[in-house]
Amino acid sequence: MIVPFNDLSTVNKKINKKILSTIKKNKFILSNEVSSFEKEFGNFCNAKYVLGCANGYDALFLSLKVLNLSKNSEVIIPAMTYAATAYAVINAGLKLKLVDVDKNGLINLEMLEKKINPNTKVIIPVHLYGQPVNMKKLIDIKKKYNLKIIEDCAQAHGAFDYTTKKKIGCIGDLACYSFYPGKNLGAIGDAGAVVTNNKNFYNKLKGFRALGSKIKYIHNTFGVNSRLDEIQACVLRAKLKSLNIHNNSRKKIAKYYKKNIKSHKDLQIVNTTKGSIFHVFNIIVKNRNHLVNYLKKKKIYCVIHYPKSINQHKFLKNISKEKFHFAEKLAKNSLSIPIFPFMKKRQIDHVVKNINYYFNKII
Repeated sequence: MIVPFNDLSTVNKKINKKILSTIKKNKFILSNEVSSFEKEFGNFCNAKYVLGCANGYDALFLSLKVLNLSKNSEVIIPAMTYAATAYAVINAGLKLKLVDVDKNGLINLEMLEKKINPNTKVIIPVHLYGQPVNMKKLIDIKKKYNLKIIEDCAQAHGAFDYTTKKKIGCIGDLACYSFYPGKNLGAIGDAGAVVTNNKNFYNKLKGFRALGSKIKYIHNTFGVNSRLDEIQACVLRAKLKSLNIHNNSRKKIAKYYKKNIKSHKDLQIVNTTKGSIFHVFNIIVKNRNHLVNYLKKKKIYCVIHYPKSINQHKFLKNISKEKFHFAEKLAKNSLSIPIFPFMKKRQIDHVVKNINYYFNKII
């Protein structure tokens, strides 16, 4: 039996007709599909404004640029996240500051407050693995120090923050989404969006994503070429309709894993926060490569999120000489096991059976 880490083929078959219909309209850039998706995703997020863009990195970069910060401004991000979060800060010409994560892989809010200084202007909390950061505490910190919050929601489409009783997205000043194919809401290529309740930010972003042009061929402001295309938008519209159902499926699989994967001194299941939509299901193991190779022989395919913490990447090592204990532990020992909406019961049981066998018979 083969258990892939993710399976996108079933979803893609359902939207072929929608893609062909969009192509026949002969409109490919910033037309009705994009505007309709922006409205529908705004309703999903309970947000006033959504701006589609080319990818999740661009969403972060554009959100930082719209704040119009001075070059000595510092932006704090967690030390465990995808590199795009860090590169968006650097490429926006701002100073990157790292904070370690907690046992869940989320930005450590107690350590965060100790890193704030007069140059700190922005915090980017990453809702890693699909689990929400404690936004109530973070909003309190924002107000105390007069900061901006840009939420990195690349893995958290539909997650719910019980501390504020709000769906993730727009609890801060801006929220950024990736619709990379493997996301809970994924396109069939790169795609992204910025979500906000701030009309001023939204109006600026409309020009920023199109080379500084709100009116065709008239370029008045800063800009990049970062437009969500019609085909990706039509795919996202189709898949958005099933997102809650698919997220609930992930939750059920996660619950089953937690109940049936037996405890072991060399195995730890990441204790996800309430409201997670389980973009990944993460475990921490001592000898990761050995387990990966064993599961591969059983045709169970896993992914590492992520093999390096931000401070361990070659280009980013000079940012900080600090050690980030939990971020580096996750980089060394964490493993994401298969979880996707269309997993069959026998596939789920195959994963559980072999993980249990490995820890109780192999090592």
